[in-house]
Amino acid sequence: MSHGSILKPGVLICLLGGLYYRLKFILYASKEVLTANRRVCIIDAGSFLDRRLLSSVFPRSEEQLLHRLIILRPRAYTETVAAIYLCKRRLSSGDLMACIGVSKTYQQLIAQNLSDRLLPLRFLSAVCAPLWDAAHRQNLIAMIEVESVRLEGGGLKPIGGDVIPYWADVIAEVAADNVVKVIKSPA
Repeated sequence: MSHGSILKPGVLICLLGGLYYRLKFILYASKEVLTANRRVCIIDAGSFLDRRLLSSVFPRSEEQLLHRLIILRPRAYTETVAAIYLCKRRLSSGDLMACIGVSKTYQQLIAQNLSDRLLPLRFLSAVCAPLWDAAHRQNLIAMIEVESVRLEGGGLKPIGGDVIPYWADVIAEVAADNVVKVIKSPA
């Protein structure tokens, strides 16, 4: 199945963004999930999410949302494995998992260990090349390649379209067919 055939009109997001915008995308997506009284777990292997970045998305009036946000910062292989198993115990249907600065090897490890819990768990990644094999693709609702996304007036800007104002709508739309959607940057 080609990428074009699984992406609905107006949803294809193909604008390059730097690491800052990828992090903001993940935080805004997390905020939508937390607002819906679900949990979010972020494996932040590079310790990119500092207090200033968090406060730019979660102002003081919304700090209570952070009680359901789990940020894990593994520094070695064993810590990463421990983080994966913690996610497996804590997350359930409707929750969100995100990975930042996680290598391809660790992505595969996460897929192998969480595949039985990722349906319909939403998954976002801030690394540039997903490496899911066919078996794991069947178990994922949505894997969004954040490499290609940038913030545009508080929302996402698809090709030839208006700003999409709500992150959750984008995630739900992209995941509607119960298959993995990879949004790639232009060639």
